[in-house]
Amino acid sequence: MTGKNVVLLSLLSILIAAYLFSGAIMTARRKKDAAVLPFASEKIQSFSLYNGEKHLAIRRDPDSFVFARPFSGIAAKKEAVETYFKLLDKLSPVRRLGAIKETEFEDFGISPKAPVLAVTAGDKTAGFALGMRNPVAQGYYLYGKDTGELVLIPEAAAGLFRLRPEDFREKKLFPFDGKDIKSIEIDVKGNPGSTFELAQDEWYATEARGGRRYLCEKAKVAQFIEMLLASEITDFTADDGDYSAAATGLVSPRFALRVSTGAAVTTVTLGSRYNGNMAYAAVDGTVKGGVSALIEQVVSAPVSSFAREQLLDFNLSSIVLFTVKEGEMVYEYRKKRGRWYRTGKKTREADEDAVKKLLQTLAGLKIEKYYFDGPSGEVAGEYMFYNRKNELLAGIFVGGMSDGFTRVWFKDKEGAFGIPGNLHELLEK
Repeated sequence: MTGKNVVLLSLLSILIAAYLFSGAIMTARRKKDAAVLPFASEKIQSFSLYNGEKHLAIRRDPDSFVFARPFSGIAAKKEAVETYFKLLDKLSPVRRLGAIKETEFEDFGISPKAPVLAVTAGDKTAGFALGMRNPVAQGYYLYGKDTGELVLIPEAAAGLFRLRPEDFREKKLFPFDGKDIKSIEIDVKGNPGSTFELAQDEWYATEARGGRRYLCEKAKVAQFIEMLLASEITDFTADDGDYSAAATGLVSPRFALRVSTGAAVTTVTLGSRYNGNMAYAAVDGTVKGGVSALIEQVVSAPVSSFAREQLLDFNLSSIVLFTVKEGEMVYEYRKKRGRWYRTGKKTREADEDAVKKLLQTLAGLKIEKYYFDGPSGEVAGEYMFYNRKNELLAGIFVGGMSDGFTRVWFKDKEGAFGIPGNLHELLEK
């Protein structure tokens, strides 16, 4: 390659680079010109919004957002503010209508009561006033208070200027996912409380008075947790009222709930009722506002109402192997290619009707009594049930009989339970 060619290639490279660079600048300028907001939302330090009825102001802290008005010092919901900023970033005019005079404001619905947004980034502030709807263009007029320019924005975007202070508040009482909860403690003023604990994938509920402990129905606890997590603040505290702990009855709360994931704990307390069906609520000692008093019914349910009723809480069709021990003799029942085989001293094909009847009997067993002194007496029979992975589904020990109940307990669960009737006879039939 000659020197002349090298020079030409170098010059061409420079021209291409210059073209690409200028193109990038023009693209950036077009994007900036197309946006309503004159700076990127990540640079916003604070914003204020008047939605036509209420004022709000939120400022950025290093890792969060905090209300300056009306909930002074209260944390704003970070996800809600960040989502709002992203929507502002994407807000672009449908049409630019040019500068207008103050005498023309009324023609476009720009009035003292119009929704107003003011956004601050560093020493720059951008203000906007929302005007009336243009029915023909199906959009809203938006006036830039700093530029004097009137633009038309999409109809749906008008909602960004009508948000309420409550829309930026954290409504949830508990910031947890239900599957992460490990324990729940409930204290009721003037009455003994209760505790729910997750141990080895089983929920247990303990009464404070007497210490009676129940093996819980998983579905009932799951529904209880779902209702707790669904409870939300619906009436927020504001600056113009007395929402101190003393004024809201939260110095000595009527209910206290401590929910733990093992790594974190949140305490929710319920104070005085008001407006008939509302109760003041505090989260970790800070008064948040009002919740529906229905939550009181949820947490007032007696511990015994969560007790397991069905002895076996899994689908019996998942059993592919079970053993029966009576005295010193152990019989193994194994399902192969859709048929049951019994192994004692020898392996032989089992009576299908007898196995089916045994499983049906087990599926129908109900717990009708709890023994709080735990297992006692001799073991008269053992039943162990396994799935295809050879995992233990349940191990049941059958004890003696008294007062018309057979006492049973599990190999891997706490407690002892009463099954009505003579379980030995039921399982042998």
